[in-house]
Amino acid sequence: MQIEHQPAGDLKNRIRSESLSFNGQPVVEFDGKEVRLHADDGSGDTTWPFPLPRSAISFFPAPPGTRRLACFRNHVSCIRVFSPNPKVMGGLVKKPDSHPERSPANFAEWLFAMQAADFKIGVALANSLREATEDHACQILIISHHPELINQLAAHSGTLFERSESGTTTCRRFEWRDQEHATPAELVARGWE
Repeated sequence: MQIEHQPAGDLKNRIRSESLSFNGQPVVEFDGKEVRLHADDGSGDTTWPFPLPRSAISFFPAPPGTRRLACFRNHVSCIRVFSPNPKVMGGLVKKPDSHPERSPANFAEWLFAMQAADFKIGVALANSLREATEDHACQILIISHHPELINQLAAHSGTLFERSESGTTTCRRFEWRDQEHATPAELVARGWE
């Protein structure tokens, strides 16, 4: 994907071009003017003009014979990106909300909904995420210093990132054994792991 940025102050940036391929075979191609959709079976291409500044891949419904496009869009629609901003997070619950916002300004409402559904904070979320990875064959990355999450997840599937004095960062599997006297969170807090 190439994005064309307009001069400062003009928020009308547009997608100059984008393409999607699967195993080296084109699925969708957009050159900034026209969209070309390739059928899964190679039976032919469909081309139409597309003057809008947004993504052509996400705009049109996937027509019959384009299962690769439908699968890609289905996977992308499941991605959630959060950018926590404590300044906008409310502390009062007006009504439970099962879907956290990106900021997440509705964190209290979301947390209340999770508790009302009989989930325990942190550990329940980790268990839910683990079940989601098993049910949907996906990968979830959680970055946390919270001791409950570290104890729940680090021992079996944790990765430790370490930055050297030179500034390079390396990663390795978190090492912890059941017979150790300290929990994984205690090892991290003491700098032993």
